[in-house]
Amino acid sequence: MSKRRQPSPSHPTTHHGDPERSFEPYKKAVILGLRWSNDDLDLVKPQAALLETFRIQCGFETASLVIPSTSSEEALNAISQTILELRQKYDMDRECTCHMATLFVIHYIGHGVSETEWEFDICGTRRPDAVRIPWSSIYIGMKSDVLILIDTSYSGNFLQPCHSLQRILQNNDHHAEYLFSTGNEISDQNGPTYDKNNNFTTRLTDLLYSVSPTPVTVAQLHEALCTQANDPSTKLRYTPQYMDCYKPSIIIQHVEKNDYIWKIENTTRKAQIPTGRALISVCILGNTVHGQVKEWQASLSTMDSDVTIEGVFNLQGYSLCLLSMPISLWNSFLHPGYNS
Repeated sequence: MSKRRQPSPSHPTTHHGDPERSFEPYKKAVILGLRWSNDDLDLVKPQAALLETFRIQCGFETASLVIPSTSSEEALNAISQTILELRQKYDMDRECTCHMATLFVIHYIGHGVSETEWEFDICGTRRPDAVRIPWSSIYIGMKSDVLILIDTSYSGNFLQPCHSLQRILQNNDHHAEYLFSTGNEISDQNGPTYDKNNNFTTRLTDLLYSVSPTPVTVAQLHEALCTQANDPSTKLRYTPQYMDCYKPSIIIQHVEKNDYIWKIENTTRKAQIPTGRALISVCILGNTVHGQVKEWQASLSTMDSDVTIEGVFNLQGYSLCLLSMPISLWNSFLHPGYNS
């Protein structure tokens, strides 16, 4: 069974439970929107709505870049220069402390391509000759907390199935917290899963409105988005994914800016967002004996009362144990062997 990672006591955020207890507001929070100049899905409106939501509801500074599609070099240079300017403008290279912490968010919306399990490229169209750049080549290099939001109509090499984006990101980046989705615009018997009018970005935008002005962790946002996706009436045919960065989950807080003073509102109010549970299967060598399951449940309860043993099945030489827990709690565990 996995061991729960203990957050750094100096970090200004928390992972699971009540985020209000240890939350210190960020001194500055900035979101950068990235999309391509040759975007063939017309994604300008959903991204603009998300940036505006972060600005109005959460007090973020916003910036956007239309990535040039003339060459890979020009595209990467434009992104690097924009990030550098934002780092300098908003002093994002300062060491993170409780009272001086800053937050940098990148939102990318557009196509994604994977041809190996180690690389994920972004591009503006599905054309085989489209300019594209590796996501891993985008250098952020700042000392602020970093959150990456990716909304991609994702495919393989446009001919083969895609590799797991979660595994690719785990192989390449442990310095940012990720919340992302990989819908597919290629039609199957039920039509395409990616809908520009009902996608990860639009769902996140609506969710940020619904939870304001409540402090909420990114892990809790993921839990809410998963719960919504599991409802057939939402017609969202894919499940958003989450990846942490060995830190407690970042907290998003509604703020009001009056006379250049950041004011935190309703910091004691509980988050009223959809919650869901993950069902985890664990194989244990040997068969259980009388009373052992009760001991396991008691031990789990001392760690977190929200973890429940749903059933244990004795099989040939091992026991299959089914556990359930909140999705946001599952996100706080080390789980290198888990693939969603």
